[in-house]
Amino acid sequence: HAAYHVGSWDGGNRVSLKLASATAAMATQSVTVPLLDEDFVSLGAGVQKAFGRGLWHAGYTAEIGRVDRVTHVARAGLGFGF
Repeated sequence: HAAYHVGSWDGGNRVSLKLASATAAMATQSVTVPLLDEDFVSLGAGVQKAFGRGLWHAGYTAEIGRVDRVTHVARAGLGFGF
């Protein structure tokens, strides 16, 4: 995959989360979301293969920003249906 991510900011970086199954006020939490002030490109590839009731997958993603920002993510997993 390939994507271009735009870092935008509308002045607020807090979000309020609430448990869907709860009615009490204590089930709500305000969380600060980190802001990214730059645009960046992400490039990645992955493979997956089903076998029986299972699935394995592996992949790699690189994020390249404009201001000396490079991030690498390698991932692998195994899943089973039941």
